[in-house]
Amino acid sequence: MRADTRRRIEIAAVRLFARQGFAATSVRDIAREAGISTGLMYRHY
Repeated sequence: MRADTRRRIEIAAVRLFARQGFAATSVRDIAREAGISTGLMYRHY
């Protein structure tokens, strides 16, 4: 399960970085795109 969640986060991050740029992407944006809470995002990274 943990590896699956980490992979979803990575995919979401790459997608957002390509769409809106690194500087314009927040942790909250990545969590939302990955379908997880911000707290879970911090737990994995």
